[in-house]
Amino acid sequence: MRQIITVKSKIFNVSFVVWFKTQILHSRDIYEVFIQSWDKNKIDFVEQFKIMLLNRSNRLLGIYEVSTDGLTGTIADPRIIFTLL
Repeated sequence: MRQIITVKSKIFNVSFVVWFKTQILHSRDIYEVFIQSWDKNKIDFVEQFKIMLLNRSNRLLGIYEVSTDGLTGTIADPRIIFTLL
């Protein structure tokens, strides 16, 4: 089950996609979750930086797109990433 969650922090309002009851057991599970979350129209044309949020039992809490930039690179700001934690 997928659901869009909006998280309000002191600095940013962020949205990320959440999968409930998905447990990561192998690297193939990570690949399949990431490929579902990627925009198929952008995957060949832009660089994207996403993070996968897991709990201590490797259950997937969500995927957050940190940045999307041009063809040659993207910038991942640690302040934005650590705001989610």
